[in-house]
Amino acid sequence: MFDFSEINRNSFDELSAINDTLFDITVPLQNKLSINFEEFIKKLNIEGNKVLDIGCGTGDLALYLGNCGYNVTAIDFSDKMLIAARNKLRVIKEDIAKRNEMVKHPDFVKCKPQGALLSSINPKIKFICDDITDLKNIYEQFNVVVMLDCLSYVIENKIINCIENLKKIIYKNGYVTFLYFTELSYKNRKNFQKKTNFFNYEAIYEYNETEKIMKTIINVEKNDLIRNSLELTFYEKIYSLEFLNELLNKNGFKITKMIPDTAIFVSDDGNINEIIDKIKETYSMPNGVNRILIAAQKI
Repeated sequence: MFDFSEINRNSFDELSAINDTLFDITVPLQNKLSINFEEFIKKLNIEGNKVLDIGCGTGDLALYLGNCGYNVTAIDFSDKMLIAARNKLRVIKEDIAKRNEMVKHPDFVKCKPQGALLSSINPKIKFICDDITDLKNIYEQFNVVVMLDCLSYVIENKIINCIENLKKIIYKNGYVTFLYFTELSYKNRKNFQKKTNFFNYEAIYEYNETEKIMKTIINVEKNDLIRNSLELTFYEKIYSLEFLNELLNKNGFKITKMIPDTAIFVSDDGNINEIIDKIKETYSMPNGVNRILIAAQKI
């Protein structure tokens, strides 16, 4: 298998400046995916609040978790994605400073602006350029590590490095959490064209079922915001649930939760192999499982 890491890195770099606008991503503190993921983390009853967000992109999840009081370190292998993330953090901190000054005003309580927040956490977040398959800038351990839809961007000959590095940077009894997209979700993706207020673009999907590789091409037309049209190419490797479970077990992790987006019925919620089998049975159904929240504890 060829190494698609550099192709992905270059495409993410090119995408970074328009990512949130192109995909109509809401403001960080109202991002529904981040809200749901934080609820998932809370249910794990984790000791401590140190979080590592791997593949943070433009930083929405890190910013949301930081605003919830977590001590967040966020990494990405794209320098330009991190520039966008740091800019968002700067804007949020400036807004917090303005609100804090507003609260000090003697007339604030009786003349409080509609919708104003009386208090806000000053988020503890740092954004670092690094790669989970070859860590160079992370020297500490964390209570929980988040991989939100980024495991598939790890190439096959580095997936073992990825899990081994997770083992090194997670405290005992800490967790790694994944948002995992099933093979069914990749098979079901359809090419589309879309016009927004800012961009016209199309997405083309090519799935190699033999190699379990998804190639995604995003073509963005040039306009007043971008001087030249963009052709962005991304590759993903789809790892089976059985393979992921086995690799985690070999490295001292135990999957404790798997929450699919379609209801399944099992006789034992703690039997991960049974859960995996039931999930795979849904692949032939119209409403089969497309994505799964997974938590694995370091034993």
